Amino acid sequence: MTSIQTREQVPRVLAASRPRPAQGGPQPSFTARDMLRVVRKRKWLILIILAVFMVSAIVGTYIWAHYWPVYTTEALVVLRPPARTMLTQVWRAAGTADAIERYKRTNVTMVKNLRVLKEALALEDIRKTRWYARWTAGTAGDVTPAVKRLKEELKVVNVPDSEHIVIRMSMASNDGRDIQELPTIINGVGAAFRDFANEDAESQRNNEIASLVGEQERTLVSMRKLEDQIRSKLGRMAVPAMNRQLDTLAFELQNLTRRNAEVQDFQDDISAGRDALLEQQRLGALAANPMVLQALDADPILRQLQAQLKNSLAHKDVLASKYGPDHPNRKIFETSIESLRAEIEDYREQLSETIMESLINRFSQDWAANSRKLQANQDRLNEIMAKRRDLSQSIKEIENAEAEKDGLEVGLKKVESRLQELRLLRKDNPAILREALVPIDYDWPRYRVMVPLGIFLGTVVGLGLALLLEFMDTSVKTPSDITRRVDLPLLAMVPHADDMDLEVDDFRRAFLTGEVDSLLTESFRELRTNLLFSGPADKTRSLLITSPSPDDGRTSVAVNLAVAIANSGRKVLLVDANFRRPALQRVFGELDAVGLSDVLSAQRPWRDCVHSTDLPNLSVMASGKLPPNPNELLGSELAGKVLAEMCDQYDRVIFDGPPMLLIADAVVLATRVDSVVLVVRAGVNTHGIVTRCRQNLSRIGAHVLGVVLNGVRATAGGYLQKNYDAFYEYQEEDEDEDEDEQDAAEAKAADETIEA
Repeated sequence: MTSIQTREQVPRVLAASRPRPAQGGPQPSFTARDMLRVVRKRKWLILIILAVFMVSAIVGTYIWAHYWPVYTTEALVVLRPPARTMLTQVWRAAGTADAIERYKRTNVTMVKNLRVLKEALALEDIRKTRWYARWTAGTAGDVTPAVKRLKEELKVVNVPDSEHIVIRMSMASNDGRDIQELPTIINGVGAAFRDFANEDAESQRNNEIASLVGEQERTLVSMRKLEDQIRSKLGRMAVPAMNRQLDTLAFELQNLTRRNAEVQDFQDDISAGRDALLEQQRLGALAANPMVLQALDADPILRQLQAQLKNSLAHKDVLASKYGPDHPNRKIFETSIESLRAEIEDYREQLSETIMESLINRFSQDWAANSRKLQANQDRLNEIMAKRRDLSQSIKEIENAEAEKDGLEVGLKKVESRLQELRLLRKDNPAILREALVPIDYDWPRYRVMVPLGIFLGTVVGLGLALLLEFMDTSVKTPSDITRRVDLPLLAMVPHADDMDLEVDDFRRAFLTGEVDSLLTESFRELRTNLLFSGPADKTRSLLITSPSPDDGRTSVAVNLAVAIANSGRKVLLVDANFRRPALQRVFGELDAVGLSDVLSAQRPWRDCVHSTDLPNLSVMASGKLPPNPNELLGSELAGKVLAEMCDQYDRVIFDGPPMLLIADAVVLATRVDSVVLVVRAGVNTHGIVTRCRQNLSRIGAHVLGVVLNGVRATAGGYLQKNYDAFYEYQEEDEDEDEDEQDAAEAKAADETIEA
């Protein structure tokens, strides 16, 4: 379906916005869609370049192959690393493919060794070749140029997953003599490499054997030292016995530690008891001490004195019942009792002191004995710990020495195995498995390579040139250029005159004389609809149609837009505001000489300068004579008053203005009207020019509704090509439907006639 909006379709409204102050503008981007458009647009240029490169590749390949082809031959060398023996199989199982690949890469590098190349060039067969004579001519016997050339031309390739390397050399020649000598050079290099590799391998083998023998002797000496160290540590006891003794010492250490803790607790009890006894002595409370009480109770003298006191007290009670209180015998007896009590108390105190001294002496003896026991336990504990530490250190040293000895034994076995392998290694290691032969056919150039390469280069160059031309062309061509680079809404696209099926003599009168249902008129209907829906009606009553440069199509857009709005039933006044190059007189016939300049200079009322047209809703005002001061007239108060009166009488007032980058009249008029429409000619106006217009309008605060892209080409890759095709297909479908309806009506009428 077409994307051109017809009268039956409701167009998408493009919201008009006041341009923002320019700060470099929006950054353009190049998308895949733009790339496709460039390819379609310049497809013939790309195809021509592609064809030129492809033909050049074919012709160049033919000439190259006919006059100077390149021949290639190669020799296959087998390395066989190392010799095929039983030891080789063991070594391969251990070292595997990595060691073999390293060995092969080493030999690949060795082929281009300077010594190998010099020895190859010293061979008599190579010295007789034309190639050798050509690269040693004029060098006075110096083979350095020939060595450098041979190193550049030789190619040595490692064949994966095999024991082979390939020595290859290419030579360009227009006759067969040089090609006959090519195998001689390759085979000579292979022979020199074989001799050099074998000599180098023998030298390396001897050096490695000497190194391994020295390592073997050093290993044996180290093993003997370790054995002597182990024997000196073991003495008469083996390691298991040492471990058992270590366990016994650990058990004894545990018991001794427990007993030592018990002795220490008893020592603390002795100290606490003596301190408590001394404290009671200081306080005079020894009589309350249980040990003192127990010793007093056990003393026979004290017990005897206490028995006498008890008997005396009993006899006192008898005397008291027998004699009176004042009897002399009774007083004498009481005096004796008091004396006895004093004697008991003195004796008790003396005995307590004696017991105290005895207890302190006993505490001191116990504490001293316990201290000796504690010291003995501690000495034994230290002895066991030292013995255990020495024993553990000996066991650890023995285990380390045995582990080191085991490692030396493993290394010694590897050294002995490698020595045995080197002694059995075959001297003739590299060998030429297949010598180089004279090539039958040339190897280069190849059509299957050169032709695709030419196609690839042609495609790259064609696309690059197309993109270069596209980037060099800074003109506005597509709607995306408007939205991305200029940052303004796109109101409509007007097709180019060369792409129209109808012959349009004057685009300014296209809507007046053209067909109603043409693609050109549809573009102006789209513009009309977008303007009507771009904002409130009172904000778009007056419009200025301007452009960056002359001949951008301002008058065509202004006239056709005015006619389109008038056809919709709205009253429109079209005013020619281009005083220097008025155009409406040529569009609408001979107008009066009076016009806008006469109105603004207060010479004539504006209504007297308005002319009616064949369209009922369209009126036109000419520009009038060129005034000496158009800027002052457009910026005067009278201009604002006249414009307000025009907007009150007409639904739309459209001004056909001058180009704004050449004449300042358009900038002054933009400050008077409600909105501005910028006309840009596709392929002519550049991005910089359009951006400059937007910046100028933004600085004065003009309300820019959007851009009309005029003169859009329907070329390949253009945006209107599909629209054209879809539009005319749509028109053909409408005509077919009308014809079908007419045929059906005629058939129905015929049937009714027959029935009658």
